[in-house]
This record gives sequence, C-alpha cells and structure tokens, in this order.
Amino acid sequence: MPNHIKNFLTIKAEGERLAEILESIKDDEKGVGTIDFRKLIPLPQIQEVPESPFTQQGYALYKQYMNEKTVQQLIADNDTIPDKLRENARLELRKIEARYSMLEAEEQNMFLAGKICYENKQKTGSTTPYRWNIDNWGTKWNAYQGKGKENVMVFLTANTPPAPIMEVLSKNYPEIEFEHQWASDDFGKDMGIKQYLSGEVISAYLPENFSKEAYDMSFEMWDAVPEEHGYTFDEKTQNYISIPYEEDDEELEE
Repeated sequence: MPNHIKNFLTIKAEGERLAEILESIKDDEKGVGTIDFRKLIPLPQIQEVPESPFTQQGYALYKQYMNEKTVQQLIADNDTIPDKLRENARLELRKIEARYSMLEAEEQNMFLAGKICYENKQKTGSTTPYRWNIDNWGTKWNAYQGKGKENVMVFLTANTPPAPIMEVLSKNYPEIEFEHQWASDDFGKDMGIKQYLSGEVISAYLPENFSKEAYDMSFEMWDAVPEEHGYTFDEKTQNYISIPYEEDDEELEE
C-alpha cells in the first residue's frame, strides 16, 4: 500500500484563461477540477508487463543475451576482418542462440518477460509501464481522488509528488504562475511548496523532515488533529513526539 501524497495546485489565473487551463488538463470522465497526467505527458505505446523482481531479472538476462549476440554480430558483419574470424563469430552466434533456447521453463518465461522489457526500453526509455510513469510523471500512478474549487485543485498521488507534471504544465502556460504544495500522509516528512513560472521553479520551501515546521505543514494540509494520529506537542523539545502507548488496566490484569 503506498503512502498517499496530498497535492494542492493553485493556478494564479482567472476568467477565460483559468477556464482554458482547467479544461485542458481535466480527466474527461470526471470533469473540470480534476487533473489527468496523460493530458500533459501522454503515455507512449508500451507493452504491458508487471514491475517485479522476476521481470527485472528477465531484463538483465535478455540484455546479457543481446550484448553477447551484438558483439559477435558486429564481427560477423565486418568485411574488413579475416574470413576465419568472421566464421568463428557466426559459429558463436549459433551457440548463443542454442544456449538461450535451452533455458529451463521458469528461466524461459523470465527471458521472454525480459524481452518485452528490453523492447520497451529501446522504444520508450523505460522497461515497464510502471517504471515509465515514475520516470516521466515522477509518481507510479495517475492522479486520483481529485477535486477542485475555483483556481485550486486537490488530488492524491502515490508515494511521491508529480514534479515533472508541474514543470510541463508551467511550460505550457509560461505567463501563468503555478503553486504546488504537497505533503505525505506519513506525517512530518516529504512535504514542500514550489512556485513555477515558465517551466522553472522560482521559489521553494522544503522544511526539514520531522521538524516542527514539517509536522505543522503535514497536519494542516491533511486537516489532521495531531492527538488523533498519535502525536502530541512536547514543550521541552518544541516539537511533536509520538504519544506513548499505554496498556489498559484490564489488559494488565489478564
């Protein structure tokens, strides 16, 4: 289960210009006030394959196969190299094909998954759709649970904020200032505020993880009462601490 990142996007525009921006980035199924990352950085044609240790091992295996094959193919195709060496290279190519065709069933499935990852990497720069999302959107899924009011949009992302999306949005509307504020539901860490103009960050506020400022920002963004989430403010350290767990008297008697 991912940590949810709560994102606030403020678009510093009004009237027709604001309406135009909201219309251009909306999730078509959910309407204005939502954001669909595919509108800003479209998904390429990429073959479906899960992100897992199995597929990544397969990718490493298939890449090894391709590297071995490429070296021998370069020698075999080079007519400036003596015929004997070229013939040896062609023999090695046959041996490589034979060796990889004799993999055990599980390794063969791994190899085939790796082949898909390899082809995806060559075409899109990423091995899997999951990896492409992280590489290009900055987060593994599209935005979810989105809603908006006037020029402020609120939505969730998984584990990390979508920084590349904010950069592209700002580049698309270079004269408009955008403010992106985010905070993890793991209170006290992974939060910040950035202002964008013309695709560039013009100011940033990134409080140190687990500082009082970080906790304050997290609780405020999530509209959370510290005590209801196991935290209390400690006057001595001037920071939030976890409330010690106390067992019930009845539990102690048992």
